[in-house]
Amino acid sequence: MKTLLFLCGGPGVFRMGRGQGGIRPFRVWRAGAGVRAVSGNGLRPGGGRAIMAHGVPGSAGQRRRQGGLPCGGNGWGRKMRFVIDGRVFAAIPDMVAGVVVAQGVDNTRERPEVSAMLAQSVAAAQARFSGQEVKKAGEIVPYREAFRALGINPNRFPCSAEALFSRIGKGKGLPSINPLVDLNNAVSLKYVIPMGTHDLKDVPDAIEMRPATENDRFLPFGGGREEVPDSGEVVYAVGHQVRTRRWTWRQSENGKITAKTSAVFFPIDGFAGFNDVAVKAAANELAEKLVACFGAEVRTGFVDRDHPEFVWSF
Repeated sequence: MKTLLFLCGGPGVFRMGRGQGGIRPFRVWRAGAGVRAVSGNGLRPGGGRAIMAHGVPGSAGQRRRQGGLPCGGNGWGRKMRFVIDGRVFAAIPDMVAGVVVAQGVDNTRERPEVSAMLAQSVAAAQARFSGQEVKKAGEIVPYREAFRALGINPNRFPCSAEALFSRIGKGKGLPSINPLVDLNNAVSLKYVIPMGTHDLKDVPDAIEMRPATENDRFLPFGGGREEVPDSGEVVYAVGHQVRTRRWTWRQSENGKITAKTSAVFFPIDGFAGFNDVAVKAAANELAEKLVACFGAEVRTGFVDRDHPEFVWSF
């Protein structure tokens, strides 16, 4: 089967195959800017696949062949991991997470294709949720129930997707931040799924989703006084540095995406049997756009209760 996919820089024809995790591209016949996708295992629990840019000036693929270091200072071949603590699965056993990791990203210039994608997603979201109570939407209710299972009040601390749709549904739109964040928001809105973006520059080896400990600290977005998370509150953390409080509620100043970001981690949160297909589709689309639009080398994976850890290297 062939399908026409418009990449940044020109149209390309993907031949599609079906792996254990759903549809995956395994070859691009004609792609703008010399981009091609490399076959892998598809998005499957405990597995992953690689997608990389070839022949793009300054791309991660070129730097790897030349033996150089990627931006951010992490050496090639260094293993990193994302792991979800078993206590999280004890509370929400059906939770799944798609993982997209990109290296060699150029986030310094405007990406018209990403801006257009964001505008389209915002328009569709406004048409879908205008004048409605977002918290009662079928796509959002499972996240609110999961928040309650984790001891989080979703009325006080809504998940990121609910907050985005509530803002847009009220006609407030969504401002452009920078190309990477805009791409994240566009995909999140399209698939109605909470997604995060974390700069990997200062991550030594692991990102964890786990209950908070007494030594954890959170620096609010924009800076200010550090906060101490509630005991047992589910967080995304790097060591004792909390990157996101209350699961998908609020991200930290630490790990913020800027024009200098060149290595990034995207978690995509969902539920088995509910929207896991959408999680995988969102991860695939995000990965393809990162390769085509940003010249990145990408790793993708999928985490669930039976496969709580995803390990990658570049």
